[in-house]
Amino acid sequence: MVNSIFLIFAAIIIAVLILGIALVTLIKFQHPDDKNQAWIPKFIIILSFLLVFGSSMIMPFDVATRQGNLSFDVDIIWLVCLCSVAGFLLLVIPFAFFYYEADSELDEEGEEGGACKKCCKQFGSAVSYSLLFCLVILILAVILFATPANTAIIPTHRITAGADLIVPICAPTTADPAVSEPAAYKFAATFNSYCASHANDATTPVIDALLGCSTYGKTFNWEISVTYPVYLLALLCFIGWWFFFLFTGVGLIALPMSLINDFRRRPKPMGKAKYMAECDNLTDRANSLIDKARTLRDGAKIQEAPQGFWARRKQRKATAQITELENEFYFLRRDFDILKMSYEFSKSNPLWFFLKLILGILGLIVSLLWIIHICIFVLPGKNHRLYGFLNVALDELSGIAGGDFPRVGVMLYAILTFWLMWCTIEGNQKFGLRFLLWRFYPMEVGNTMMNAFLANLWVLLLCVFPQVQFVSQALPIYARYTAIEALFGQQVRYLNGFRVFWEHNIFVIIMLGIAGLTLIFMLLCPGKRDAKLKKKIEERMTQRERRI
Repeated sequence: MVNSIFLIFAAIIIAVLILGIALVTLIKFQHPDDKNQAWIPKFIIILSFLLVFGSSMIMPFDVATRQGNLSFDVDIIWLVCLCSVAGFLLLVIPFAFFYYEADSELDEEGEEGGACKKCCKQFGSAVSYSLLFCLVILILAVILFATPANTAIIPTHRITAGADLIVPICAPTTADPAVSEPAAYKFAATFNSYCASHANDATTPVIDALLGCSTYGKTFNWEISVTYPVYLLALLCFIGWWFFFLFTGVGLIALPMSLINDFRRRPKPMGKAKYMAECDNLTDRANSLIDKARTLRDGAKIQEAPQGFWARRKQRKATAQITELENEFYFLRRDFDILKMSYEFSKSNPLWFFLKLILGILGLIVSLLWIIHICIFVLPGKNHRLYGFLNVALDELSGIAGGDFPRVGVMLYAILTFWLMWCTIEGNQKFGLRFLLWRFYPMEVGNTMMNAFLANLWVLLLCVFPQVQFVSQALPIYARYTAIEALFGQQVRYLNGFRVFWEHNIFVIIMLGIAGLTLIFMLLCPGKRDAKLKKKIEERMTQRERRI
């Protein structure tokens, strides 16, 4: 009873914290034009934040419920969460996005006829486009579901022990309702562990002593047909992986290094003379960017559908220049904010930057733990794992104080999952700013429109499915017997068409490669980028002086 109350109390506190983070982020990043309006998109943005972070927190709640033998029906909680995420991806966020875009178009066209007519037209346009988007995804899923791809081929052991038990290797369960679930899990886990360590042992009496079974069958493939909702979930998970390995690979390195770099670039006390000199420098940079913007404005126009190779090449060049201009403007705003805080040092809070340093160091340790765990546990595969690593550490921490209710292990598990989601968010932002080949809706403090919020949250919600699958497969020993493991560890993982990517850890390998490239980029390129930016600014200032 006490443990149940503790979990409920912790869930309420976490929900309030997530709500506070969502509100602060929305207020801090929103564009002044969206202040005191666009309430429907803002409400959906707050709910999306709750789903993004809440889904990460359900996993430790699932583990705590299992290890504490509590009576919460986590299956229902996961069902509501995953269905909500899918609903937001297919309908809710597209509706809010098109609703906001329709409002902007009506304002530009100067639509007349009263607020009621405008609202109806805006609502109708959003409903039409969002339903069309949803139908396209659902029809694609139906077409794929009608193929043999709707079958999951699960590697399975057949054990004879009075009853004929079919035990999946990946996540042991039982087909015999007379055997209780915990006992069946221990039975299958002990059996699989023994078979793995005594594969060539000719003596079998130990099997009788451990398991009470006289014979056991060979491994075979158990084919099952999944339902359409499960297949739709797997399809969304597969699509989400293409964003997840990219953003998380970048974020595992970029997030801790960015926090540490924020401390290194923290505001420092500055006199008035130096402040004025720095202001002149920023003014020159701003004038240089204005000249570049005018050049782009007077140059080649961006066409909606350019015809011909040279036209498309010219458009790509112009698009890259616009993206570069946006990035330089972002860094100009950042340098101005730091300069302003340095001049008004007495009004700023230096403890905030020391907190970033501490978080950066701790986050770097967590990222290294994840990378090491992936290398020695995830990549070698089920039959060649070198060491349980984080699984062993979490199990040991769960045994503190007798293990009646493993708060320490669950808290560390929550930190690992939360950090992974935070890395995904950071990777989304860094990838949009750092690479000219990818132009996405940028999020800037005080300059983010609601459509940019919605676009970024759509991608982050799509990353929820692969994150849940990755954590459940990376920590299967500690998170065994959980509700979500049965879904992602059996049906989704072994679906035809998708299983080759997940069984061979293709996405995880690419994620590690991106993390390595990000480390090299952040160690070597920032200095080059600053030098290149300074050189470009000096060239533009020289050209400006010549024209004058």
